[in-house]
Amino acid sequence: MAPDYRRQVERALARQIEADASRQTRQIEIDRKALDRAAQATSAGDLTVADLAETIADALKNERREILKHVNRMFQHAAMKTAHYDLRIRNLHKRLFQLESEMRRLTRSRSP
Repeated sequence: MAPDYRRQVERALARQIEADASRQTRQIEIDRKALDRAAQATSAGDLTVADLAETIADALKNERREILKHVNRMFQHAAMKTAHYDLRIRNLHKRLFQLESEMRRLTRSRSP
């Protein structure tokens, strides 16, 4: 019996998605804790433009990282689909070549 690779891949993807989600949740908790500590340590009047710029820059870096991860997953998915499609084309070409060869052989055997 052939191994069921599809189910194995689905399970592996589910584990990876779950691990990514828990990592993301931990990062959000860490960010919230840092913001809470910063809020307790200083008042809004004590913040400088540099402090705000640093905070915004960090948030933008995190967003950029998440977008790049998402785009990477999209490229990987597209590559998997393309590889599967290429394999099907090669298999069809191989079958067509075999059929043409068999037709030529049958035609030669019938000719006087």
